[in-house]
Amino acid sequence: GAFLVPTLVTYEVLSERGEQLGMAKSSVEKIRYVGASGEDSIRIAREAGVRIGSGSDLLGEPMREKARELVLQARVMGPMGAIIAATKTNAELFGLSDRIGTVEEGKQADLILVDGDPLSDIEVLTDASRIRLVLKAGAVVKDLDSGQARSVAVGAQHASISVSGH
Repeated sequence: GAFLVPTLVTYEVLSERGEQLGMAKSSVEKIRYVGASGEDSIRIAREAGVRIGSGSDLLGEPMREKARELVLQARVMGPMGAIIAATKTNAELFGLSDRIGTVEEGKQADLILVDGDPLSDIEVLTDASRIRLVLKAGAVVKDLDSGQARSVAVGAQHASISVSGH
């Protein structure tokens, strides 16, 4: 099956800052023109049953804006759809769904815990100060609230977790 990995954030960032990054004005205008149809391409692909992943073509300094792709995709797919695109669908795209992409027993625990509910406000995922905990393969790599209990939203269900030492 086919996958579409739109790079809406690339068009948005280059439309906003392309000239500052050394692009010709004519190139920036072309990017704005092409980027304007990005959301439509997602709608059309979804209606045709194409699986939507998440990615960007940003390099260098603009790469820190990559998380904005989730916000842009959420305009079309909703917050949960954008999160699924970046996790489950991307794992399928890379042939890694047996190890990553969903929270299941036996899979790598690559997780983030954010201050806020991304299903109500997807933009919490773009603010690094709101990312309170990062687990990579089950190991804590960032913990801003060591040892405190937290509330975690997983879909529509809520659970409480406690993180103690590393």
